[in-house]
Amino acid sequence: INANKPLRGTTGDSIGKALLSIIGGPIGIGITVGKEIYDSLMPEKTELPSDGIFVFEMDGPNININEETSELFSEFDSLGQSLLQSIALFLDLDKSYFETIANKGNSVMRSIHYPPVRKDDKGERSGAHEDINLITLLIGGHQPGLEIKSKDNKWISVDTAPEVLVCNIGDMLQRLTNHKLVSTTHRVNAPKETMDISRFSIPFFVHPNPDWLIETLDSCCTEDNPKR
Repeated sequence: INANKPLRGTTGDSIGKALLSIIGGPIGIGITVGKEIYDSLMPEKTELPSDGIFVFEMDGPNININEETSELFSEFDSLGQSLLQSIALFLDLDKSYFETIANKGNSVMRSIHYPPVRKDDKGERSGAHEDINLITLLIGGHQPGLEIKSKDNKWISVDTAPEVLVCNIGDMLQRLTNHKLVSTTHRVNAPKETMDISRFSIPFFVHPNPDWLIETLDSCCTEDNPKR
């Protein structure tokens, strides 16, 4: 993988096999869609399509992005900005607070395929983790399996209607708010009833600009919740 380019593209067969040999058990295979980022950290430039959306090929055959994929990315991006406005108001900040923080197209959309799981497979489709970004938007998978961890350490299945989007808090927003907004611990399990069926999901990770310095908001620091 070229470290000078944003990680956009497919997780190809050779990478997938390497991961499988390390962690064991099923893993997700997906395509990542995003916009090129132009700054001093990424000197190698890629010619952009008119909408700025492209796929960076990491391994495997070339992938063509059609109009529907580009449109979905743009809709996700717009919704993410609207939600950040609402979050800013919730935090008693100016509505436009995040506009100069997440306006350089650093967000990514992924289409993930979790293959069927065999009874003797080890591991989970995606182990417990938190996302590093600001917020994550997720179109519900057509199969069950997504679970979030509650405050009392119980796993709760996320079952939503097809038209409902799930929004998770990420590590960066948790850091900004001094844990007032807590990063969502989640995983993708393989229920016995549907483990032999593929699962697909499309998460959208809302990222800040690469040059943003995260500094905890003073308004989120109190005697009961001192700055961490």
